Amino acid sequence: MPGILELSRELAREIGLSQEKARIFLRVLLEEMTLALRRDGRLSLREFGTFRVRKGSQGTRIIFRPSGRLRASLNRSDGKPRPPGAPGPEVD
Repeated sequence: MPGILELSRELAREIGLSQEKARIFLRVLLEEMTLALRRDGRLSLREFGTFRVRKGSQGTRIIFRPSGRLRASLNRSDGKPRPPGAPGPEVD
């Protein structure tokens, strides 16, 4: 399973950042996502999905609902994600 290191390498390669800047970018992104979930209880990332915080008697749960585009990409028979900007199903 890829972690921050692997994702930062791929990000650096794709957009021409240093691996250190890509790693910092990913850490800041995750921190901001966490803050948004704490503040609003919900975070929606278009074309990716929606995260919701549910607090119950057994603690806090985070629920993720993938977008139609993400589901379609994961269900593609060739296993390859659709490139950014490529046409795809307009579900969400």
